Amino acid sequence: AFASMELLNAPLMEALALQAIARIDEFGPQELMNTAWSFSTLGLFNEPLLEAIAEAAIAKIGEFLPPDLAGLTWSFSTISYRHLQFIQAISAAGVATI
Repeated sequence: AFASMELLNAPLMEALALQAIARIDEFGPQELMNTAWSFSTLGLFNEPLLEAIAEAAIAKIGEFLPPDLAGLTWSFSTISYRHLQFIQAISAAGVATI
């Protein structure tokens, strides 16, 4: 909600990032994408959170619908986050559907 309203509360976002990292294994593809989107929309580059999201996404790559995968990729690119294994995983998933 804060990202949609473009309201930045850095201490709150840091607390949310820590909680998200602690519970990242409970997140499905849409929650992973929404979390990344929220931080990227606010221009927040929280590397531990992004790493956790990327690793969780790799583990669940087969569960992603195209819009969620596109949204996650957009979110990473918006804040210039590069994760080689994530890029390789989405490339392999894309090739498998062709």
